[in-house]
Amino acid sequence: MHPAKGHHDDDYKYLLTSATLARTIDGLLISLESFIYVLEEDSTKMNYDVNYELKYYLARKESDLILGGIKNCWNSFEYLVMETPRFKLIRKYYDVIKNIINEKGDIHSEKTYECISPPALWRKEYEEAREAEADIIKPVPIKVKKIRRYSWVEVAILIALALSITSMILRFFVSRVP
Repeated sequence: MHPAKGHHDDDYKYLLTSATLARTIDGLLISLESFIYVLEEDSTKMNYDVNYELKYYLARKESDLILGGIKNCWNSFEYLVMETPRFKLIRKYYDVIKNIINEKGDIHSEKTYECISPPALWRKEYEEAREAEADIIKPVPIKVKKIRRYSWVEVAILIALALSITSMILRFFVSRVP
């Protein structure tokens, strides 16, 4: 018996649980990557081959959910694993996953995962939406100056100031009259 066979059953159950909760191929790959990380981490302690261990778990019937999701979104899977830096661990075991999918042949996943399109398509869709919005003429808002409202304290001070200035002017002119 392989030294680690059966040692990661709890991690495998967690992988299956998180695979059922994932909605996109991206979420599925995050779960698979964390499982592979656990396998690699323990392989240094227990001295076993991660390829063999990964084959052991992915060859199980319960893994059809994961493998079927990958197979249904194969183009997205290849793009995310091979073209982006996010899934470097899965990239190391790409051939193992591909061989298991080919060996199993007709795999059907109970769940349909949303495939992710490459960023180039996202950008194209965004630019098309922006061009469509550019055709619509938007009205230019007219800025109206707001009239400043004074508080009663400010009004009282202004009135007192005006009265004092007026009284000073009147005193000046009254003192000049002979």
